[in-house]
Amino acid sequence: LLCNYLGTVPMRNEQVFSDVPTSHRYSKYIWAMNKLGIMMGDGAGHFNPDNELSMQEFAVMAMRMLEYGGAKTAEYKLSEVKEIESNPTDWPPDNQYTKDVLARLKKEADWRARLAEGSYQSPIVFADSDKIAPWAKPAIDEFSKLGILQGDSSGAGSRLNPTENMSKTRFLVFLYKIDQKISLSGEIVF
Repeated sequence: LLCNYLGTVPMRNEQVFSDVPTSHRYSKYIWAMNKLGIMMGDGAGHFNPDNELSMQEFAVMAMRMLEYGGAKTAEYKLSEVKEIESNPTDWPPDNQYTKDVLARLKKEADWRARLAEGSYQSPIVFADSDKIAPWAKPAIDEFSKLGILQGDSSGAGSRLNPTENMSKTRFLVFLYKIDQKISLSGEIVF
């Protein structure tokens, strides 16, 4: 799902983790996400492909998506936008970058600039913040500052349930909220 969301097309299939042989049905996608720096495994050379994904694990992967995969895609798109804007007569009228796409890319650039400046709200202190793993806290804080993670109710005192398994619904809502802030779609082939 993450490969498809990012538009990543894995062209190779190499074993990265000892528990994910190249015959595994998702091996090439796991390889691609590892090469992008999004999925790093458990630190002991295992990926644990049959384990459920917790909310805090997904938050870390999603932040890596924004930092690496999204940045590469945005960098490519924004370079084309700048060229279109500087030489509008050089581009045919059926150009794929319509005014809507250009506006979305500019919004994305603005979002990245504000994120770099830290000009969002303070992170939410969840009622169960003590259950958030130290390695996941920076990602969860960023997503709560952006309004993407709000817990089971809005604001302080809400529970995040960071160690619970990520349901398909929560996964899709999380991606939807990210997509409302920034578009990560675009093809990355390697």
